Amino acid sequence: RSIYVLYIRIRKANYSNLKSMPLKSHILPEIRLTAVRMDSIRRQNRHIQSFHQRIIHRMAGLDVMVSDDNSVIAHIFDHTAKNMFRISINIIIVIRKEFDNMVHLLLAIIYLSFISLGLPDALLGAAWPNMYLELNTSISYAGIIFMIISVGTVISSLLSDRLLRILGTGKMTAISVAATAIAIFGISISDSFLMLCLWAIPYGLGAGCVDAGLNNYVAVHYSSTHMSWLHCMWGLGATIGPYVMGYMLSGGYHWTDGYHIIGVFQVVITIVLFFTLPLWEKEASKNKESILAPLSLKEVLKIPGVKELMLTFFCYCAIE
Repeated sequence: RSIYVLYIRIRKANYSNLKSMPLKSHILPEIRLTAVRMDSIRRQNRHIQSFHQRIIHRMAGLDVMVSDDNSVIAHIFDHTAKNMFRISINIIIVIRKEFDNMVHLLLAIIYLSFISLGLPDALLGAAWPNMYLELNTSISYAGIIFMIISVGTVISSLLSDRLLRILGTGKMTAISVAATAIAIFGISISDSFLMLCLWAIPYGLGAGCVDAGLNNYVAVHYSSTHMSWLHCMWGLGATIGPYVMGYMLSGGYHWTDGYHIIGVFQVVITIVLFFTLPLWEKEASKNKESILAPLSLKEVLKIPGVKELMLTFFCYCAIE
């Protein structure tokens, strides 16, 4: 944009033509400033280095303006301005392509994370008819495990806003998925009901952070269409999970094998999330997520419509 505006100013200056432009024109400092701006852009993207070198080569010709006559000056200046404008368009195209690719890749990772969130949610219900007999406990005790998971989810959801500002969305998601992966493997090696309850704690805490963090991220950075697809991905995971467990049990395998398969998938997702942390950090630096201070629960309740929304959601969950 700076290059384009500079070029237009040169062409529309109060000179009959470029040859009549004074050697010490007020536009020359702007040319130097534009070169500095281009250098700043170049430092942010290695693909622009070749473009930057060509611009500097053209700009170097302006330094001979003191000794050359006006006709040579005009030729160099005109040629330089036109080339700078053309090169700037190429730079914009490169940046736009890279940004689009980054956004699409990050969105795919977010979808994948929500699939991993849904995978173990219905796993316990599918395996419990076999689990409670083996663990010599009551069939109704599954409700206790679900309550522990729910409490952990609520606690981590309430703390997620502060954790987001400390860790960022990427790190918090990666750590939370890692916690759920560890919890799933822990459940698979449990030989008592008490151990199941203990492993339910990190599972609930991890699931709550992923749920609240990614919902917030998509709501802020993407359209409502992507929010709908996000929850569709959770439904996909919640469908696949019990199907995997049912397949293992009907095939004569142990319930722990179903947990192992889901656990391996969670580990893979964790590795992908840690390797793609630079994407989250780059996006966070652009949007500056940490500018706004977190609201307390009392401040949230003062927002118009929040109480009614919570009551409606409470009733919806009760009916479900």
